[in-house]
Amino acid sequence: DLEAAAKGYFALLEPNSYPPHTKAEQESKSHTVSGKDAWYYQVRLNFPQARARGWNFTREIATIIVVDQGSDRPATFYLSVPDSHPNQGDADLLISSLKAG
Repeated sequence: DLEAAAKGYFALLEPNSYPPHTKAEQESKSHTVSGKDAWYYQVRLNFPQARARGWNFTREIATIIVVDQGSDRPATFYLSVPDSHPNQGDADLLISSLKAG
């Protein structure tokens, strides 16, 4: 199940990769990469303590794409971009350029 793999991968990363936050699912949908079945999972993380701590970001968009490679383990793409990054659209460019062998 690619959806479970994408969400499970994020659940493994989340506790050790981010300071305290709230989370809102943005998208969870079937996807394809090079004609292969894939799953696209995106969440928005909000950091309510950011301004008080002087951070230059208040939220972050994390995207995970898992691609069925015909084995027990899918290929995985992970991207996390804070809102301090001026070119959020670059994420779409990266995602659209993914290729699977």
